Amino acid sequence: MEGIFINSTDRLRNCFPATDPIYFFTANDRYRAGFSFSCGHLFPVPFAKIKLLPAGKYQFNICVTSLTTTIMLRCVALFIILFAIQQNNSSQKQQYKIVYNVLEDRNKDNYEVYSMNMDGSDKKNLTNTPGVEWVYYAYEDKVYFISDKDTCHRCYFLYEMDAEGNNKRKITTLQLEDSWMSIRNKGTEMIVLGRVGTLRAQLFLVNLKNGSYKQITNDTISTKRDPIFLPNGKEFVMAYRPDKNLRRTVPAELWKFTFEETRDGAIRLGEK
Repeated sequence: MEGIFINSTDRLRNCFPATDPIYFFTANDRYRAGFSFSCGHLFPVPFAKIKLLPAGKYQFNICVTSLTTTIMLRCVALFIILFAIQQNNSSQKQQYKIVYNVLEDRNKDNYEVYSMNMDGSDKKNLTNTPGVEWVYYAYEDKVYFISDKDTCHRCYFLYEMDAEGNNKRKITTLQLEDSWMSIRNKGTEMIVLGRVGTLRAQLFLVNLKNGSYKQITNDTISTKRDPIFLPNGKEFVMAYRPDKNLRRTVPAELWKFTFEETRDGAIRLGEK
């Protein structure tokens, strides 16, 4: 909590300007524009502006009149602290969810996506289908998962929904591999591991708005999985083995790649 206390005269023009603040005005009728109160009915409360800042912080701009005493300042400071605590408590009521995968029935190879509150309460099956659903990514209020519903067993496609399991939508016709995925450009593009025909385990960039996709790799020698963008969106890391024929002796390791788009829309990778 941030506080700024300014000693000044009883003229409001000496106060700092604020954008969309919450106002508490003096009991002086000349300046009354909201409402006024007093601390223990002993002193008028000074003019104050309270501006809400991100991440639960508050900025207080207070103009103290020449009549203000130490007791009154303490009253105002106490009120501001109580106000901030109330606002913080209100913000904490915004419920976050944990979304996770559950093996529902081993014999039927049935996996489901569940959600629960942060304290473990209110467990809920979000998918509730007889096949395989695995959640692999979340962005803001959207959950991204792969599913083989409406297709062959373990033939995965990309879907999205909200944390309550509503608004399910199939995003693209690209068939995916069982792999982690990642998002860039403010939730509009996702890098995935997919397949086209018999060509498997290749990197693709999917447009999450319209479902279109661009093939990034066409490499049948290496093994690739679990691509994750770095925050700048121009680099990513993934588990990579240059020669899949060496999988018995050479483990997959984390490699970092640059991610560049050419003027003609093609995507070029570079190792780092």
